[in-house]
Amino acid sequence: MVSPFLFLLANESAQGLDIPDIEIIVQYGISRDVPTTLQRGGRSGRGSKDALFLIMYESWVDEIDLSEILFNHDLDPDHPNVKELSQHSNKRARLGLAMIKIIQLDETCLRLLFAVYLSDQSLQGLPFHFLVRYHSHKISIARHFTARWCCSRHDNTDFHIKHFFKGRLLYGENGRLYYGDINETDRIEILLERKKRKAGIPVRKTAFRPTLVSRITVWRFETHSRDKLCSVRPPSFIIDDKSIKKLARLHPSNITLPAHVTAALNETPEWESEWSTPIFNIIQSYDQELDTLRKETMAKKKVQKKRARVEQDRAMFEATSMDAETSRESHPKSVSERRAECDSQGAQH
Repeated sequence: MVSPFLFLLANESAQGLDIPDIEIIVQYGISRDVPTTLQRGGRSGRGSKDALFLIMYESWVDEIDLSEILFNHDLDPDHPNVKELSQHSNKRARLGLAMIKIIQLDETCLRLLFAVYLSDQSLQGLPFHFLVRYHSHKISIARHFTARWCCSRHDNTDFHIKHFFKGRLLYGENGRLYYGDINETDRIEILLERKKRKAGIPVRKTAFRPTLVSRITVWRFETHSRDKLCSVRPPSFIIDDKSIKKLARLHPSNITLPAHVTAALNETPEWESEWSTPIFNIIQSYDQELDTLRKETMAKKKVQKKRARVEQDRAMFEATSMDAETSRESHPKSVSERRAECDSQGAQH
């Protein structure tokens, strides 16, 4: 028994090969023209066995509107679906019109469409033929096959892609995945486990990094200028620009000791004894300033909120007083109310 084998072929290798017993050809992605498609599919079924040519095409092929094609393409059925191409034209623009028609006419026999493309009018010895209209010309087309099936576009046949593949096929429906087609009663839904997103390593806010980078860079310049070996040791000997940016990116909670600076830069103990402490002090001083500034900003915001609340209460009180005064002016007191007020004032005196 011969073990099954698998070929993975590029465009040039997929044409012109004569290898027997190839049962399945899978074309992943639509080809630009019909001849290329026929060449690839023709590698299979060279013996007496049934074979499958499966075309897996991009979803945007169904979205191309052929009614918008206004230029004449009768002389070239494989003309791109745009009038002119450029060096930056993508695969969609370069796709030929004939291939688009073959895909979009999904209820028409594939063998018939290929025969129309090739103007195949051979009739001798064939059981039946069809008359079809193609490019405004009536052509007598032969449709004949010796295999078990013609294509997947015929009703009342037992054709199914699963006849050619072992195991169950994977189907997508409404955003869900299933092992088994919709008409299979024992189909199994695949419940995908969503990987929990790992919490990222905390980093310093981007807005606070440039100032810290500047401070460490200034320190490096001053330290290097005082170095007795500055003529032979460049500033990067102390710390390079990449390492400075790396330290500025680290979250303050990750640098609480001079040893953390050394570990972050993967430096040596000798480097740590000489440079880690002053760099750590710069970072700590900067973070303390930020913390002080943050507290002052919060305190100012509290005072501003308190003032805004007082102003709001004052405005509401004044509005209420004005409404009351307006109400008294619009409703004058009666004679009896005035007399009662006068009596009460006389009693007080």
